[in-house]
Amino acid sequence: MALQYHGSLGLGACLPIAVQASAQASLALGPFIAELTAKLHGYVGVQAALQVSLPDLSLQIEAAFSILASLQVSPPGITVSLQLEAVFAIIAAIELQIGGLNAAISLIAELEAVLGAAGIHLYSYSGAASGLGSSLAAATAGGLPGGGPSDSCGAVVLATTIGASRIAMSTAFGVSV
Repeated sequence: MALQYHGSLGLGACLPIAVQASAQASLALGPFIAELTAKLHGYVGVQAALQVSLPDLSLQIEAAFSILASLQVSPPGITVSLQLEAVFAIIAAIELQIGGLNAAISLIAELEAVLGAAGIHLYSYSGAASGLGSSLAAATAGGLPGGGPSDSCGAVVLATTIGASRIAMSTAFGVSV
């Protein structure tokens, strides 16, 4: 096999492994975000309940302090405020995790947008390294398909002589090299 033209494709069609990875990452992250969001809403509800009940508790705590002061006994601790601080810490940790997941999802969205780029001409080559340049020159002497020889174009050429890298490139680009 020498130089083979695979068509004018979208970048995603040229890199099917990237499209597959993006889709799998989106599917994998979705449940985590849903779970963390549910936990966050639950803890925010607990926080609100604790904050709403604190004014009522403060009157009771003041009364308990008065009784304890008259008995000259130390109060049993600040359990309500410690619970509230723990809830605040949990909420902060969940918000941080959600922020990290949202950053990952943003990156996936950017990748998907890039993979949507169209009009990319995919060629694959298998043969002697010395023949790559002349094969590509012959295939593009009249310009890229649908264009002319003086059209401005951009290209990236990936080449390897390492067997494992050839297999990796074949997998990544979905073509035989």
